[in-house]
Amino acid sequence: MCIAILQTKSATALTFDEFENSWKRNPDGAGMLFANAGKMVTIKELDCLESFYDTYRYIFDGGHAEGALAIHFRYATHGLKNEANCHPFLVDNKLGFIHNGIIHSVKATATKSDTRVFMEEVLRKLPKGFYKDAEIMDAITEHIGWSKLVFVDHNGDFAINNKRSGHWRKGTWFSNSSYLGSMPSRERLTA
Repeated sequence: MCIAILQTKSATALTFDEFENSWKRNPDGAGMLFANAGKMVTIKELDCLESFYDTYRYIFDGGHAEGALAIHFRYATHGLKNEANCHPFLVDNKLGFIHNGIIHSVKATATKSDTRVFMEEVLRKLPKGFYKDAEIMDAITEHIGWSKLVFVDHNGDFAINNKRSGHWRKGTWFSNSSYLGSMPSRERLTA
């Protein structure tokens, strides 16, 4: 299953090993989402881990993400393994998101992932700023079940559905522990 990662401004850089573990366990594409100069930036990579990590370090080390930086490694369960189904997705020009899990409340197609269908059929129909409304976010959480959604807006602000199902480590939120490469001990998760 995919991994969704959110880095705050206080986060330490992810290591190449953490990227490699995430890539190997979720081999169907990777992407990043962040705000820069009030605009949403998405970067997707399907083939080259080293290039993706170099791009990440350029963005992270150079402070190009204004606020939160979301990173996603895909394990395809529905839809084609292509750039169109690779996260992140833009809800509109001021909001993007990544997803970890399977959204059973929508019907994926042979070509479109459940996440992409959810964005098109649900998220794009919600009012602007929905991710800041607790009632709407609670309804989304009920709609997606155990899945996790990470939203980043054009100001670099973020919101996470099912945040408690993941864990924080050194200013970074992880939806699961696949970045560790093996099953983690409790101490490694809380370090």
